[in-house]
This record gives sequence, C-alpha cells and structure tokens, in this order.
Amino acid sequence: MKSLTRVGRKSDESRVIERGGRHPSRLTLLRRGVLENSVHDIRGQPLEVCPSLGPFRQFTGERDACYRDSRIDRLQRPHPSDIAPLRRETMVFVYVPSKFVVGDDDAWQIVNDAGAGMLVIAGASGLASVFVPVIVSEDRETIRSHLAKANPWWESVNDGTDVLGLFLAASAYVTPSYYPSRLQNPSAVPTWNYVAAEVRGRLTLHDDMKWKLDQVRALTHHFEERRDPEWLVDDLDEEYRDRQLKGIVGIEIAVTAIEGKAKLSQNRPQEDAHSVRDHFFEGSLQERNVAQRMNDVD
Repeated sequence: MKSLTRVGRKSDESRVIERGGRHPSRLTLLRRGVLENSVHDIRGQPLEVCPSLGPFRQFTGERDACYRDSRIDRLQRPHPSDIAPLRRETMVFVYVPSKFVVGDDDAWQIVNDAGAGMLVIAGASGLASVFVPVIVSEDRETIRSHLAKANPWWESVNDGTDVLGLFLAASAYVTPSYYPSRLQNPSAVPTWNYVAAEVRGRLTLHDDMKWKLDQVRALTHHFEERRDPEWLVDDLDEEYRDRQLKGIVGIEIAVTAIEGKAKLSQNRPQEDAHSVRDHFFEGSLQERNVAQRMNDVD
C-alpha cells in the first residue's frame, strides 16, 4: 500500500508567500489587469523579467529565486505549496459571461451551500474524480475532507498534486415555454439555470489519526450544528471510532483560486426571467431552489 505523508508546519524561512489574504476570483483579477498582456502571479503581483530567462518573481528571504513557468527551464523553484503562479496562457478559468459573474464571498457561499463536491485530478491513467463532503477553513485558505482508504483515487495523489473542485448549489432545466417574449420572437431555445463554483488548489494527504479525528469532528459539527440533538463523533465507542478512522484518508487542499457562476436568466428580458422564476416556485424542489436564488439577484 502506498504510504501517506503527514506534512508538518512549515518554518518561517520556507514560507515564501504569506497566506494572509484571500485568493482572488477571475473578476478581481480582471479588475487588477492581471489577465491583460502583463504577467502576474495569482495574487495579482507583477512578475519581473529576468533578461536571460524571461518572467520571474523575485522573492525575499533566504530562498530568493528566479522563478519561471513550469514549461520552461528554471533556476531555483520554491515548493509547489509556496507559490501559485499565474500566466495568461496557462491559467484557464470556467467560462463566465459578465452577467453571471459573482464575487469571492458569493463564490465561497456556493461551496458552503453545496456542502460536497467533485474533486478531479489528472492521474497516471487519466482523469480521476471523487465526490466528497468538504469544510472550508475560516481564512478560506484550505478545504478539508476525507475518503475511504479502499477508494483508489488517493493512490494517484502526491503532495502538491493539482486538483479541481466542482461544486453545484442549484440547477434546473429552463423550457422556452416559460418565456412570454416567445410570442413575438419564437427563436428562443431551451437552456439550464445553475449556480456553481470551481476551486483550484494543491493536495496533501493525511493519515495521522489526530488530524483525521479533528477533521471528522469539524465536518460533522458543520452539518449537525442546526440539529437538535446534535450527533457527535465523540459519542461513538472509542474502539469503533478508531477502526473507522483507520479506514479513511484525509484530504487537504491549499486553495489557489476560486471562481463562481450564477446563471439565472439574467440574459433574458425581465418578463421572461420573472416568468421562469414564478414557474419554478410552483415546480419541483430542485426548481424552487433555483427560483429562490433568482429572487436574490432580482
């Protein structure tokens, strides 16, 4: 069986980039001009130019380095968890027309509302996915979860493996029959309304019993706190609890980017959007969920 690595706390000297700020969305990056012709890192800071090597970020401290994109030769490169570079030609975001853009806070709310999501990695045998419940740290720097050790997904993960997390909070089919404007313009076609977010980051696996116990405690509390009585991990028999913990692998994602999207008929005439919303309020639970979110953007 592949051994798991527990990553300890980094020293101040090895922490090249402080993780005090929130990771910007694509909207924030656009406002900063990051996605224009100049080259910047993920935090919106401009990359300097090394005359012989090209774009790089000059770091401070004992580990100053002339860093280049992974596709070309580089001098000294920090650990993957220490830097999240962004180049326009390599960073690809989900397609979000301007009418459907949401801010960072709303994007994180989508992740919390979804509660669970699909984590996708590129393994040795191709793409691999797993659906897991998640909990976001208060500073939004990390996402934690776990999966069954019997699931082979984790065997394709090394510390620093890139991951794409997909989270869907609302979703429903939209028929053109709901559009009053079709009576004047019959060219309308079906579509789909949805609220979703994608999170990018780098993975670390954990097999330490204390780490996994802390994770499942936090996760269950997150979903149980509004219940009365609240189910508690610590109510389990300790021997049984430890057997369960030995059967899971901890997952930690160091977040590098988040992007949210709320497609809720904002591109339709107001009478069409209101008609879709009103029909959804009379529809299925899935449709009522979308209708409520359409109210929020109205």
